Amino acid sequence: MPFGQKIDVFGVLSTAGVITGALVAARAAKKYGPGDDTPLRDVVPWAVVIGLLGGHFMHIFAYHLELVHDVGLTLATVFAFAVAGIFIYRLKMSENARWVIFGVLAGIYYLVTDKAFPERHSDFVTTVKAWDGLSSMGGVLGALAGIFIFFRKEKIPLTPYVDALALGTAPGWAIARIGCYLVHDHPGWRTESPLAVAYPVVDALTGIKYGGPRYDLGLADFFVLASISALIWALRKKLYGTGMLMGLLATIYSVCRFSLDFVRADDLGFVDKRYAGLTPAQFVVMGIFAVGVRLLILGRQKAAGGSSPALTRQGQSS
Repeated sequence: MPFGQKIDVFGVLSTAGVITGALVAARAAKKYGPGDDTPLRDVVPWAVVIGLLGGHFMHIFAYHLELVHDVGLTLATVFAFAVAGIFIYRLKMSENARWVIFGVLAGIYYLVTDKAFPERHSDFVTTVKAWDGLSSMGGVLGALAGIFIFFRKEKIPLTPYVDALALGTAPGWAIARIGCYLVHDHPGWRTESPLAVAYPVVDALTGIKYGGPRYDLGLADFFVLASISALIWALRKKLYGTGMLMGLLATIYSVCRFSLDFVRADDLGFVDKRYAGLTPAQFVVMGIFAVGVRLLILGRQKAAGGSSPALTRQGQSS
């Protein structure tokens, strides 16, 4: 356990998924178009760091508000640091200098609250300990934000890379979901179905009372993403460069995830919050579905207009 932190199979497979997705996406961009994979390699730290923060913030503020003492003050702190980050980012200095200034500010806040405001300090630690509690949907939103920020910062058009990102994201995400299945952190309803996973009646390590076999939504998500991966890879020669591969990933996954969350466990002590009967993830996938539909419409119009998919440019860029 380096630095006193436990390394578990979920973290290993999540990391493997990110690396695999990045490599596959970069290879697709190089092979099928636009030919330059440098942006997809350089964007990885942005997607990972902001995705990690997005996943952790959604875990706290959308699913488990009980983890912090003062929600309003914690949100205000996060907002203040975000504003400070934007201000520091706009200063004319090196990247390293920006990180040093931001780190000093965070360190001062940490030391002051540790001595003077114990509960605020505890909330701050809970909030910045990004690896301790993650929401996959928050991670997706954060990663998307990181990608958009990077491409905008570098003044690189994102559209030519959308389908390459889809070809990498789907299998990478599927690998990460294997980690979810192995740690069984997405329990569904109790069931005697052949699809049930043997959750214990009482977990000997955690003391959680699962009550016996249940659906495992991490496993279900893996099969969904693996199937989508197979589909978009099968269609890549026909659709690559239209944006429709990303559109298919967004729409199909959104429908499946929205449906599966209705089977999410609601009889356990740590169940996720519902809002108007829906989980936070269900609200997120509504937006993702709308984006996917938009991509499919634009892609169909592009194909009907006779625009050549990026795949036809392989000979020019390889």
